[in-house]
Amino acid sequence: MWVCTFVNRLPLSSMARLFVACLAVAHALYDVRTTYGVTYARGLTNCTNGTNCLASRGLTLDLYEPVGAPGLKPLLVVIHGGSYCILDSNETGEVAQARYFAARGYVAASINYRLSGDRGNYPPGTDAFEPLFNASSWYGNNYDHMYPAVRDAKAAIRYLRSRATDLGVDGARVAASGSSAGATSVMALVAADEADFKDEEADDPTLASTHVGESSRIAAALSQWGAAYGVEVLEWLDGRPRVAATSPPLLAFAGTNDTVIVPANSESRYPGRKPPRDGTIDGSSRPRWRRRRTSTGA
Repeated sequence: MWVCTFVNRLPLSSMARLFVACLAVAHALYDVRTTYGVTYARGLTNCTNGTNCLASRGLTLDLYEPVGAPGLKPLLVVIHGGSYCILDSNETGEVAQARYFAARGYVAASINYRLSGDRGNYPPGTDAFEPLFNASSWYGNNYDHMYPAVRDAKAAIRYLRSRATDLGVDGARVAASGSSAGATSVMALVAADEADFKDEEADDPTLASTHVGESSRIAAALSQWGAAYGVEVLEWLDGRPRVAATSPPLLAFAGTNDTVIVPANSESRYPGRKPPRDGTIDGSSRPRWRRRRTSTGA
C-alpha cells in the first residue's frame, strides 16, 4: 500500500502519531540511552566504475534505546539525506527523530552509509539507468551512488536483527524512516526482495560482515521528501512490478514547493499500482522534524 500526503506546516509530531500507529507502541516517555559509532558491517570503497575496489571501511550507526521499556520493542532505522554525497547519522532532524521514538518505547538507530566520495561497489551496467520521471534537479546522482547506500541500509537492518535478543527488539516490527536521499533508500527498501542490493555483488569480500543470514525486510516505512528511483531501477532491471498489496505500508510526505525532489517523484505512476491518496496542501518545501521538549529531552 502506498500513501502519499503533501504537507505545508503540518507539525511533524503528526507524522509521528501516524507512524506510531503502524507499529502499535505505547506513548509512555522513557529516558534515552545513546551509544555512538556502533560498527554494523564493512563496505568496499575506492572502486573504479563499481569494480576493482582498492579498500573497504567500517560502517557505523548510533543506537538510541528506551531505558526501562518493558517487553519486546519495535525498531526504527533512520536514514539521513544529503544527495548520497554529504551529511551523517548525527544530523539534527535524524537525531530528533531517533530520540522522539526511543522516548516512546522504540529502539532507534541512525545509520551512516557509504557516500559518493567513498566510490562504493555497484553492479556493472546499472549506471545506464535513467528514471522514468525526472523533473527534479536531483536523481540520486546516478545509480552508482544509490546502490551502496541501499546495500548498507539493508546490512544495518540485518545487523540489528542479529542483535534482537540483547536489544529487546521484536524482529517482526522493524520500520525505516528517511529524508531526501535517505527517503529514496527507504522507498527502495519497500520494493526490494531479500536478494536485491546484496546478491548482485556476491563476490564482495565484505559481504560476510553483513549478517547475510538475517532478513532485511521492514514492516513499515516513512518517506520524507524522497523519490521512487530505487523502485524504478529494480523494475528496470527485471521488468516486473515491485509494489503490491503484500509490500510494507509506506507513508510518504512531500512539499509542493520542493524543487529538489518534486512531489511527482514520489507518486505512484505505473499501471496496476494503487494511486496515492490526494492530500495536497500547497506552499511547503521541506518541513523539518521538530524536537518536542519533554522531561526526557526527547
